[in-house]
Amino acid sequence: MPPSPPAVRLPARPQPPPLRTCRDWCSINIRLIKCFFGFLFIPFDCSLCLHLKNHCNCCGLWIIMINEVQWLCLEIYRECPPKAPQREMPKGDARFPANTAGGLAHTSYLKKGSSLSVNRASDIIQSPDGTFSFGFYNLSSTVFTICIWFTTSADRTIAWSANRNHPVYGSGSEVRLNKDGTMVLTDYDGTVVWQTNTSSKGADYAELMDSENLVMKNQGGNILWQSFDHPTDTLLPTQPVTASTKLVSTDPSHPSSYYTLRFDDRYILSLAYDGPDISNLYWSNPDFSSWLNYRISYNGSRRGVLDNLGQFTASDNTSFVSADWGPGIKRRLTLDYDGDLRLYSLNDSDGSWSVSWMAFSAL
Repeated sequence: MPPSPPAVRLPARPQPPPLRTCRDWCSINIRLIKCFFGFLFIPFDCSLCLHLKNHCNCCGLWIIMINEVQWLCLEIYRECPPKAPQREMPKGDARFPANTAGGLAHTSYLKKGSSLSVNRASDIIQSPDGTFSFGFYNLSSTVFTICIWFTTSADRTIAWSANRNHPVYGSGSEVRLNKDGTMVLTDYDGTVVWQTNTSSKGADYAELMDSENLVMKNQGGNILWQSFDHPTDTLLPTQPVTASTKLVSTDPSHPSSYYTLRFDDRYILSLAYDGPDISNLYWSNPDFSSWLNYRISYNGSRRGVLDNLGQFTASDNTSFVSADWGPGIKRRLTLDYDGDLRLYSLNDSDGSWSVSWMAFSAL
């Protein structure tokens, strides 16, 4: 009897390579077939029984679970980063309309109990006309401040900052409008870096106005706190400088400098150097009397404001006008790091700034 032929060992069915990312999954050559379950996307040329399990959190594709290689899909599901949770938007409340300026849906409000996270770049609120944005602003890859900036300026120029002297870490930090009505900025470890003093005032929401003013209001719409009362180095149109407020310049090597714009003891709006060892007024001309400087000392109030046309007037008779005086131009009055006070106008076509007035022609 002839010997039996050696057993033929069939080669094992080749297994598809493991998929590590949803991009790999998306690049597979798939085909559409019809079975009694309906239309299904089938990877490779597999005739195994398939069933629909879930969709990928990363890209939204349907994931097909193959009986003998289920781990492939599980690898994808486990390693694809989940989509960032969408911040809950107010619904059915006429006080909180969505802002679609620039084609993207943003809100101009932060409701009580809501927060903005440094981990989500989309976590910003925008003024209704889209001119200003409020959120975390990156000074570097790991250092952030909570700021209001010009949305359309080429360098996202900062108009106001809550914590320029105490930046926070680029992961885990958040600003939250607490249930007690206080807006609180916390660092990655929970340390409170900045907060508003509104816990007993019944603040219900925060709103970013077209003027750049960030205001906190109660349910009746009354303003309980506003960023206009706490300027940094910049004044915006309609934002006053008063007896209790001042501008402090920003030094490139340090967030705050010693140059200030404030009302002095004679109620005259002045530029001053307030250093640790010396304080000195340098504008208007300190060698002239207030009369020679065309100023009125000890006037009844201490208030100065830039209007929407580009003219600045103050109670001490300080007055100057932008070179491009007129409506429809976005402007800012900034005390720069060199101690000069400059009025800037924004070019809408390219987002650049031009100087339209300055206290000193050269420094």
